[in-house]
Amino acid sequence: MCKTRSRDRRGFALPTTVHGEAEPGIIRPDRDDTYYVADLVVTCSPYQRGEQLVKEPILIVEILSPATETHDRRTKLPAYRAIESVNEILLIDSESIYAEILRREGDRWITELVQGRDATLRLPSVDLRIAMAELYEGIEIDADATA
Repeated sequence: MCKTRSRDRRGFALPTTVHGEAEPGIIRPDRDDTYYVADLVVTCSPYQRGEQLVKEPILIVEILSPATETHDRRTKLPAYRAIESVNEILLIDSESIYAEILRREGDRWITELVQGRDATLRLPSVDLRIAMAELYEGIEIDADATA
């Protein structure tokens, strides 16, 4: 069974058990002196109490805000894509009902855009299907906001 570890959920209604460890880190595959902290990380590797690094993540989620979007896209995303165990990377917009799913297919990455309350987000890596309306439930989004 895969375990989910998060730093902060920012109110998003992800239907999963979240283990509230203090800022689990993701090691860059090309450097052992650098790691990143994602908003949510899923791994199937066994968890050891007190562990601060996530081993073999399969899904990484970043919630994009105006303050973090550039860093998440330009710095973290390329590093996440280089991790062999990662199957999906989910970028969720915090100001509009919009998400991007980057999915590994062999040696390439495919991007799926999911937009609007009526859309459904699918994450095969964790066998999840969730309506965007449910994901954003309780979060105030300007009705006119578009990604």
